[in-house]
Amino acid sequence: MRPSFRPYRFWPSLLLPALLTLVACGGQPLQAPRATAGTAAATRATAPRWIVATTPAGLSRAARDAVGAVVVDRIPALGVLVMQGDAPDLPRRLASLPGVRWVEADGPVRAAREPAFRGLSLLAADDLLPQLWGMEAIGARRVWATTPGDRAVKVAVIDTGIDAAHPDFSGRVEAGRDFINQDDDPSDDDGHGTHCGGTVAAGLGNGGVVGVAPGVTLLAVKVLDGEGGGTFVSVSAGIVHAADRGAR
Repeated sequence: MRPSFRPYRFWPSLLLPALLTLVACGGQPLQAPRATAGTAAATRATAPRWIVATTPAGLSRAARDAVGAVVVDRIPALGVLVMQGDAPDLPRRLASLPGVRWVEADGPVRAAREPAFRGLSLLAADDLLPQLWGMEAIGARRVWATTPGDRAVKVAVIDTGIDAAHPDFSGRVEAGRDFINQDDDPSDDDGHGTHCGGTVAAGLGNGGVVGVAPGVTLLAVKVLDGEGGGTFVSVSAGIVHAADRGAR
């Protein structure tokens, strides 16, 4: 297949599941500043990031060096490198290299929310069940009479993280990965992921709201920061991580 350069198109096959709760922001990628001696580190910090999909044979380091590209991240399971450089035509030069399938710009994603969402968390009182229109519409009560969900079922919340200490989750949150701070603490510093986790699995019979499957296990994967923002790469890496951890 001929390599291609797709600068402003995100990966639909990878990000479609995440777009149920995320929306991609439009706009052009950041432009790299003019490179001067001693500014290499600053250039890497501010230059656009390019997603480079490679063939099984891969892209040689010599070829990367020849076009002035630096690997700043990678998703091995997808055969993807994330690269930066200060050459103005870097993406087209990358796309022309042997071992490259396609190149596109990494871009931003943001949590979809109502304007007044900030600070919203799960409410602490199942007396709110009659107000949960969706639960009544899908007949959730009839399902709960048979099963509220099994802890062996793992549902990944790929979002801003989850507040695992929230009483509505009662020890049913498994810590995944934080792809924003690059650590193993996917705590929620925004609230959106906790809210979405509650929609999935807030506890039954302990007051407040109830989730669709209040007995399942949640896998917290943080791909958005405290402002609800992330990138195509952070979300894609989170999806791969969730699958590797057993979320289906």
